[in-house]
Amino acid sequence: SWTDQYNKGQLKFEERVVISANSMPDELGLKGIDDVLVMENGDIFIVDLAMHQVLKFDKNGTYITRIGRQGSGPGDLNLPRYIAFNGKYLIIWEIRNQRFSLFGPDGKFVKIIKPQNRMMVHGIKSLKNGELIVENVIYKYGKNIGQEILLKRYSSEMVFVKEMYRQKVLSDRYISTPIRINIVQ
Repeated sequence: SWTDQYNKGQLKFEERVVISANSMPDELGLKGIDDVLVMENGDIFIVDLAMHQVLKFDKNGTYITRIGRQGSGPGDLNLPRYIAFNGKYLIIWEIRNQRFSLFGPDGKFVKIIKPQNRMMVHGIKSLKNGELIVENVIYKYGKNIGQEILLKRYSSEMVFVKEMYRQKVLSDRYISTPIRINIVQ
C-alpha cells in the first residue's frame, strides 16, 4: 500500500504549489473546494461550491482570474461541482442551475447546455478526442431499492451520444439494532 511505501521511505511527497489566502485578492476566498483541474500547461482551476466560483491559478499558484459569480444568467454559476477540459472548453456542472456552463480556457463565458431532464451528475471526465463521460446517479428511495449509476458519453459540444453503462446499486442498508439507522453504502 502507499502507506507502507511512505513509511519505508519509498514514497515521498513533495510540495510543488501552495495556494492560500495570500494567493488571491482579499475579496476572494476559498470556502468549499469540490473539484480541481490541472491543465497540461500547469494552470490550476479550483471549483468552489460554497462561493459559486471557479478560481484560476498559474502553475506557480499565482491567481489569474475568477470564473462566475452566484446567479443563473450567462456566465453565472450556482453551486458549481465538477470541471473538465475537453481541449476546447472548460465544462462546469452546476447543481442548482442544472446545467453545464462552458468557458474558454481563458475563463471567458461561451455557452450554456441545459439537459432536457434533471440530472444528478457525480463526475465529468474528458477523453483524448474531446468527448466527455458524465457519471449520473438516479436515486430511488425505500427499503432495499437503491440507486442506478449511469455513464453517458457526450460529444465535444456536449451533445448526448449514448449511454455506455448502467448498474443498479443498493445504496441503503437499514439496521434496527442497537438503533435504527440508514447506512449509505
